[in-house]
Amino acid sequence: MAMSGAGEILSYVVFHRAYQPGWEERVPYGVLLVQLDEGPRMFSDFTGELSELRVGRRVQVSFEDLDGDWSLPRFELVS
Repeated sequence: MAMSGAGEILSYVVFHRAYQPGWEERVPYGVLLVQLDEGPRMFSDFTGELSELRVGRRVQVSFEDLDGDWSLPRFELVS
């Protein structure tokens, strides 16, 4: 089943500490629980201004290419 990558923020948290070395340069960063329009829920990080995070806001997935073999799904707010 193809998915649109669109959804709504159900919950979020802002981390001010990196619990994995690979995230040290991203602190602070937001992690979202997103209800996708097609039904599944997923956790992922956020690529926008942390002060704009609100439960109920619409988001869209984008993919960050990490090394050619891996991509990281990340969400951004929909205007």
